[in-house]
Amino acid sequence: MLLSAVFSIEIASYAIMSNHYHLVLCADDRATQDWSMREVLERWSKVFRGPIAVQDYLSGTANNSPSSIA
Repeated sequence: MLLSAVFSIEIASYAIMSNHYHLVLCADDRATQDWSMREVLERWSKVFRGPIAVQDYLSGTANNSPSSIA
């Protein structure tokens, strides 16, 4: 699944009801400890378009330092 790979989460359990569903997720925060800001932004951008400042930073066209985006 895209979301589990991008956000480092696992689906522990789920239940599908007639008009809704329940998910139990497990976040793997140990896996994310070594992620740089760039890696976080790249992963996030796989799912969301993001602000122009983030797009520019990732494409290398921005003159911003990483701390100015956060």
